[in-house]
Amino acid sequence: MNFIFALIALGVVPYTSSSQETELVIQGAQSPAISPDGQRLAFSWRGDIYAGSTDGGVATPLTSHVQFDGSPVFSPNGKWIAFASTRNGSNDIYIVPATGGPVKQITKSPASEIPTAWTADSKSILYSATRESPYPGLYSIKVDTLRATRITEDFRRLGGAALAPNGKSLVFTRDGFPWTRPRYRGSAASQLWLMDTTSKGRTDLTHNEQQYLWPHFTPNGKSIICVTTGEETPNVQWLGRPPLKWVDNPDKTPNLWSLPVDGSRPTRLTSFVGG
Repeated sequence: MNFIFALIALGVVPYTSSSQETELVIQGAQSPAISPDGQRLAFSWRGDIYAGSTDGGVATPLTSHVQFDGSPVFSPNGKWIAFASTRNGSNDIYIVPATGGPVKQITKSPASEIPTAWTADSKSILYSATRESPYPGLYSIKVDTLRATRITEDFRRLGGAALAPNGKSLVFTRDGFPWTRPRYRGSAASQLWLMDTTSKGRTDLTHNEQQYLWPHFTPNGKSIICVTTGEETPNVQWLGRPPLKWVDNPDKTPNLWSLPVDGSRPTRLTSFVGG
């Protein structure tokens, strides 16, 4: 993914406790997360959570465990990082101080639970799971009391929940193929939905057959940033027929796009080709 190159460009290198520090090229880094003030970068590397300055330099480990730690998310006050870990089998949610310190387990469930966002007051974490009912749902859980609240549920898979800056709207993905198929086009593609957090009313922001992944509101709350495509990549041709000739371009490649919540024309923000 393109964020790997972003990490290398920042000059972030892993910390080592040996007397002679060795600068290693970070390969296979996952799930980058930027702090609210834009000064810190957290990510998962070699199964642990690391953090460093967005200006580059040394990245230090915040967790150290034999099981996989990933999907870090900064709290709005910048004091905590929520992450998912398989320390007890399936993914549960944990938090760790953004500067390092003791790790606290937040969820304890056989269901796989991965944090996607915090509430504006930094008191609750949003995640998707299948819990009391047989249907997938979106939940929030308070980090002090560990009390979980179901926000909404569906017969289709829900995920990627993120709150608007004013807390009045929630964006999430419904259905969808895994992120490993970002160019997928079809009836099962991941679509974006908006929910009014007061009335719980839901509306579909997108209603086509292309994938929309990892949605986040812009600071002004007027647009949603996500990964999607602008043009369809041709499918594999029938057996026995010559393959279609096509040239990749930024619109066919999964890139960052800005989607206004009022439904006006989306705008492509990055121009990567191929990956």
